[in-house]
Amino acid sequence: MPRSYPGSAGVIVYLTQGKQHSSYGQSTMEQLRKSVGLLYQNYNTQQRDDVVFLHTGDVNAQQQASVLSLCGEEARFVELAKHHFELPPGVDPSSKEWLFPNKFSVGYRHMVRFFTVGIWEVASGLGYQFVMRLDDDAFVLSPIRYNIFAFMARRKLEYGFRLTSWEHGEPAQRGEFHQFVREYAINKGVSPHWGLADSCPDKSLERFTPERCGQVYTIYNNFFVANVSFWRRPDVQAFVKHVDASKTIYYKRWGDALWHSVALQLFLPRERVHMFDDFAYEHTSRKIYFYRGKPVVCFQWGGIALPNVPKQDLTVIGRARALTAINMCSRSRGDINRCNWAPKASGRLLGVFTGTVTPEAPEVLQ
Repeated sequence: MPRSYPGSAGVIVYLTQGKQHSSYGQSTMEQLRKSVGLLYQNYNTQQRDDVVFLHTGDVNAQQQASVLSLCGEEARFVELAKHHFELPPGVDPSSKEWLFPNKFSVGYRHMVRFFTVGIWEVASGLGYQFVMRLDDDAFVLSPIRYNIFAFMARRKLEYGFRLTSWEHGEPAQRGEFHQFVREYAINKGVSPHWGLADSCPDKSLERFTPERCGQVYTIYNNFFVANVSFWRRPDVQAFVKHVDASKTIYYKRWGDALWHSVALQLFLPRERVHMFDDFAYEHTSRKIYFYRGKPVVCFQWGGIALPNVPKQDLTVIGRARALTAINMCSRSRGDINRCNWAPKASGRLLGVFTGTVTPEAPEVLQ
């Protein structure tokens, strides 16, 4: 049964698997155990929020026991219904429309669809009002001294996140994604509450293109906290179902971060969305490649966000410095070891990132 807080019932969700992780060259379980250990060290030993590890049946009893040994009685594994990780009718992986076939697996696209469409059904079916997502390679690195779900409920917040990213990539740069959003909003008579049109010269989606309006402000949603009831609203569900029916999740690999971000900006007032900045958080995408027969690690995407506090923890600072020693996988993907500093606070490091990941809040658009 969901644990109860004043006005809230929340669950921390991991989507996990029992096999080797292709991007990291190490066991997913190793990553998950590290993430869960840090979650309990910095948050859940005190809060004891429910933790649910979702999987598709490939996590064996020994693997489950190794993870649950780090948790309390509030944690459990739940096997997902098969339809969450099956190709929808009419989707063909051999189609010429299927972009990036060697880079993003079918399983990855299933994951995108699950966090766009399925998670709300699952969380609601389990009886929760709020859901917090953590990836197995997402790490909470400093103490969170309050209950996140109670924080959201008290302030009547519908969605919270820690980092953002400016979306880019071939289909987005050609304007296909902007066209998709523009046509849906105009056809349904939906005006964005914030974000999407703010960078357009006329503040309108009528000519919403990357050339006129820039790339989409995107939630880096490997960590998010959401009120399930927002996503179950008829207007939001209509948008999500439209996305699902378009098959763009599979054919164009448009990710759940994009869909979350557009839904928030179309249907939710800015004051109901919160960007956390008071705890250290890391999500880095790395790859292992071989150079002259030896494995080399490169830093592909993401970074570490430090808490916006006057005095930083030296351990977290050391972790940020360590990231600067890792080479970028490709210089074309963004700045190498880009550092962010707090405005009007000389010397206060807010993070180390690569690509377009940033700790900038949506207010930069206004």
